[in-house]
Amino acid sequence: MLQRLSVKKCLFIILACAVLIRVVAIIVTYQQVNDDWEYGEIAYNLAEGRGFSRINDPGGKLESTSSQAPLYPIFLSIFYSFGQTSIVFLTIKLIQLILSIITIFFFYKLVKILFDEKTGLIGALILTVYPPYIYNTIKITPIVLFITLLIISVYMLFKKEKLLTNALAGILFGGMILCDPIGLLIIPAYVLLILINKYKREPSLNHVIFFATLVLILAPWTIRNYIVHERIVPITTQFSINFWIGNNPMATGTDYYRIDDRESREYIFLPQTLPRHTRIELSEMTERERADFFFSNAIGYIYSNPTNFMALLVRKTFYYWWFAPVEYSGSTDSISYRAFYALGYLPILILGLIGIIHTIIKGHRRMLFISLSIILIASVYIITHVGLARYRLPVEVLLIIPTGYVVRRLVNRTILSSSNNNRLTLDS
Repeated sequence: MLQRLSVKKCLFIILACAVLIRVVAIIVTYQQVNDDWEYGEIAYNLAEGRGFSRINDPGGKLESTSSQAPLYPIFLSIFYSFGQTSIVFLTIKLIQLILSIITIFFFYKLVKILFDEKTGLIGALILTVYPPYIYNTIKITPIVLFITLLIISVYMLFKKEKLLTNALAGILFGGMILCDPIGLLIIPAYVLLILINKYKREPSLNHVIFFATLVLILAPWTIRNYIVHERIVPITTQFSINFWIGNNPMATGTDYYRIDDRESREYIFLPQTLPRHTRIELSEMTERERADFFFSNAIGYIYSNPTNFMALLVRKTFYYWWFAPVEYSGSTDSISYRAFYALGYLPILILGLIGIIHTIIKGHRRMLFISLSIILIASVYIITHVGLARYRLPVEVLLIIPTGYVVRRLVNRTILSSSNNNRLTLDS
C-alpha cells in the first residue's frame, strides 16, 4: 500500500512540474509564438462561414481544399470565431497545455503496461522535461493534439479489455489520422502485432469493432473529399506536393531552396523555384489537377534520376535523424535553438535505439509494434518528403519509451552494484 501511494505521489509531482514548466514557457513566450501556418487560414475561413477553404498558391483564388487534415483547423475555428486576439491564442495554448498533461499521464500508463510502474514514471518524467515537446505545446501547431491522440490510442489498443475500449480506440485512432494522416502508418504495425500474437485466422470481435469504428470516423471526411474533388481522397491532397518537394531537380532535403549567399540567408519555398509559366498554369488548375502534376513529376524525376534519388535519400535520412544544415533551413527556431535541441535529443536517440534493440532481442512483442511504428513514420517522411526535425517529434516521443526502459535498467544496476559494494565492505 505504501509503495502504491509512493508511485501515486511521484506521478502527481511529475504532473505538477509539467504544469509549472509549461505555464512558465507560455508566460515567457507570451505574444511571441502565435504563428498558425496554413491551419489558421483554413480555421479563419471556417469561422467566417466560408467552409474548409483557403487561397491556393499559386493562383490566389479561394477554393475548397483538402490540403490539410481537418481536425486541427476545426479545433482552431472554434476559438477564431471570437477573433484572433492575444486572449484567443493564450486560450488555445492553455488547452494544448492541458492536452500535454493528459498525454504525460497516459504515457505513464502506456509504459506501465509495456514494462512496469517505475519505468512508466521515468518515461513520464523524461517527457515532462523534454524541451522540444514543451516548446511545441506553446506553438499553434497540431503536433500536441496528434501526440495526445497517438499515445491514448496505443494505450487503448494494448488495454483492449472490453468491446467499449476497442470502440474508443477506433474513435481516437480515427481522430489521430484526421489530425495528421501519418497516423495511418500505425495500422500496418498493429496488423503485424495481431499476426505475431497468433490470433485466430478469423478476426475477433474486438478487432472488428476497432476497425469498424475507425472506418466510421474517417468515412464522412472521405465522402466530403469525393464530393469536392470527384475522386477518393482519404485525408489530404498534400501528399503529392510533399512528394515533389522531396523529389525534384532542385530538391535540397528540406522544404527550402537557398537563393542567396551565405551571409544573407534568404530562402524560398521549393515550389517557387518552378518556372513562371508553370506556376501560371498551376494557378489555373484545380487542387486535384495540381496534385496530379506534382505526383507525376516526382515519379518521373525518380525514374529518370535513380542515382540522384538515392543520394537525396541518404541526405534526408541524415537530416531526419539529426539536423539539416543551417544553409538549407528556413526555420528560425531550428537555427536559434539547435544546440539546446541537440543536447536533449541525442541521449533520447542513443538510449532509445539501445532500448529497441535490447527489447526486440528479448522478444518483447509490443515493443516490436512501437519499433515498427517509429520505422514506418520515419521512412515515409524520408522517402516521400524531407528530413526535417519538426516532423520527428512523434518519433522522439515514441523513442522515450525504450529510453525509459534503458534508464530503469541502468538505475537498477547502479543500486545493485552499490548494494553489493556495501555488503563487501561490511563483510570485510
